Amino acid sequence: MVQSRLFVLFSIFSLLVGIFVVGFNYQGVKAEEERPMGTEFYESFEVLDEEHWSKAGVWTNGDMFHATWYPEQVTVSDGEMRLTIDKEDEQILENDEEAPPYKAGELRTNDFYQYGLFEVSMKPANVEGTVSSFFTYTGEWDWDGDPWDEIDIEFLGKDTTKIQFNYFTDGVGGNEFYYDLGFDASESFNTYAFEWREDFISWYVNGEVVHTVTENIPQTPQKIMMNLWPGVGVDEWTGVFDGDATPTHSYYEWVRYTPLSELPDPPVTPELPIEEPVEEPIVNEIEERDSHKNEERLPDTATSLYNYLLLGLFVFAIGLTLYLRSRLSRTSIRKK
Repeated sequence: MVQSRLFVLFSIFSLLVGIFVVGFNYQGVKAEEERPMGTEFYESFEVLDEEHWSKAGVWTNGDMFHATWYPEQVTVSDGEMRLTIDKEDEQILENDEEAPPYKAGELRTNDFYQYGLFEVSMKPANVEGTVSSFFTYTGEWDWDGDPWDEIDIEFLGKDTTKIQFNYFTDGVGGNEFYYDLGFDASESFNTYAFEWREDFISWYVNGEVVHTVTENIPQTPQKIMMNLWPGVGVDEWTGVFDGDATPTHSYYEWVRYTPLSELPDPPVTPELPIEEPVEEPIVNEIEERDSHKNEERLPDTATSLYNYLLLGLFVFAIGLTLYLRSRLSRTSIRKK
């Protein structure tokens, strides 16, 4: 009897320890993990390095993104990465009335990057209603507690003689700037870039600074991303996408990141562009581009902590069972 009571006490103690460990450490799970920060690289897209890049899918951002991301919509071969918009499979549309009617592709780095020069050689899609992009981004589902920070280079397929620059800091955008390229970006590969520093962002076209901003600059490390998607509900901004235009492609020749330590010091006051922005309708982008559905994944550390709790519950159940059996045995003996 004494042994049973001691075992029950031990079980209760184990359970309390498990609860304490989980409760004490859960809030600091992400703090114990180290954010994966990338280093200088040049990507020529001969083959896809899966340790460096991830294809998005299968999920949808919703709202103005009129497509579901699928890994197969991203292909890499012979020094070129291609993103493709296709029609969604009819069987999927029949089984899910809320499914978007198109499939699209997105590629992103696994690591995060901060201040430096971000460059891409690309050809955007020239189909109305589409957006071809090169950008950096983070949000609460990319790293726990991150604000929505983002820096954009975007092409609207309705007019690929212009380029749009934009950025978000803690979810605050409205910084769109249109620049007239003087050529059709969809006809050949050209180099587009932005230099991100703590106190300014400058965008480049073929090595020339064309736009600079100095207010409310994002500070959070971000992932490098590229995507191609058809819009819906934002016709004033993107134009209307015609599904008969599928398949639609955008092409990427190379991507390069150069950290701040490898760049020359900037002038004290960044030079602002002389050219006035091209007048275009402004439409704020989706408020939750980070609605990618990887939020269900728990950190490995959190999983380990829950194991302590389960172990405590298991030991407690065994102890309680032995105690009840002992009580029943004593009651049976007394009746005899």
